[in-house]
Amino acid sequence: MLNIGWFSTGRDEAARQLLQAVQDKSHSGDINGKISFVFSNR
Repeated sequence: MLNIGWFSTGRDEAARQLLQAVQDKSHSGDINGKISFVFSNR
């Protein structure tokens, strides 16, 4: 299982949608990993 670290400003909607898509794929089992932390410098 991968431990994923997510770095983003989260400024635009596309950035938030990408994070949500990766999280959804992780929960469904399509990605063998989990998001361990999110760092936002906003």
